[in-house]
Amino acid sequence: MVMLTSADSARVGGNLNLTGADLNTGLTITAAAGDILIATDVGGLVQVTDNGGAFGSVGNLSFIANSIFAMTDQAFADIVGMSVVDVDLRLAQNDGIINNDGVIRGGNISMTTTNSSIYIQNTAAGTDFDDRRGITAGSLTLFDTVTATPLNIAINGIIGGNTGVDAVATTDITAGFDPASTINGCVIANAASCSSTTPTPTPTPTPAPIDSSPPVTAASGSAVENLVQDIGEEEATSSDTKMILTMNLAGNSIIQIKEYENLSEIGLLDEPVTGAGNDDLWQSDNDCPTVASDGCGTDSDSEDANEFVPTK
Repeated sequence: MVMLTSADSARVGGNLNLTGADLNTGLTITAAAGDILIATDVGGLVQVTDNGGAFGSVGNLSFIANSIFAMTDQAFADIVGMSVVDVDLRLAQNDGIINNDGVIRGGNISMTTTNSSIYIQNTAAGTDFDDRRGITAGSLTLFDTVTATPLNIAINGIIGGNTGVDAVATTDITAGFDPASTINGCVIANAASCSSTTPTPTPTPTPAPIDSSPPVTAASGSAVENLVQDIGEEEATSSDTKMILTMNLAGNSIIQIKEYENLSEIGLLDEPVTGAGNDDLWQSDNDCPTVASDGCGTDSDSEDANEFVPTK
């Protein structure tokens, strides 16, 4: 049995390989008051192998810490403060470290935390549930020494020879865990809902139909310029068209056109014109001179002596 212990946190930045192992060989890494980080972007890898270099069927590999991480430094920085749902989405993405055998390898692997998280990033190029890698274990057991708070789990890899959703049933979790916790992207609490491929994203809702009416173009020579100045209404008038532009936030057409007749081109009086002319030129018989040389007041057609008759 080989034991590596840190009083605080432990970071693995290279290939830690316990080789020549048999069924009774073991490697234990402990971070007494901190976390364990296997930094994959600088070659971090922990494994137990037999004399031929094979792994996944021999030896015992144990991790004990507040939290256990296997990921790139960038992913480690990104997940700070994230919910388990968001952590799962981030760790599904590979940061360019392609390793189909994963970065944690052993026959029997156990991980024990003190009220925190176990996160292992996908080390495969694909993100489908069956494609994901990160850990290769003959068996995997997850412990949490503090039962009051659920364990956060988002891991990727091959467990007992199983990939994708099948790896969920072969993982032994001896602690309460966050309902959103996942293995290979499959929600542990509802593994039956996980298919063999990554779910198709929800389609973007079809936008409301756009008004296909032809665009309005001002007539040649029109003085219509900069019609839209602000939210509201603004008018622009040409010789025979009045255009009213309205910013309509409900999604309807913002341009309305109303034809109207130019009243300046229409006569104000209907024909025939009937009337008595200019009444300033009218005079009564009483206004006639003493000698009516021009026939004033003697019109034979007048029926009333006091009737106004126009002067010549």
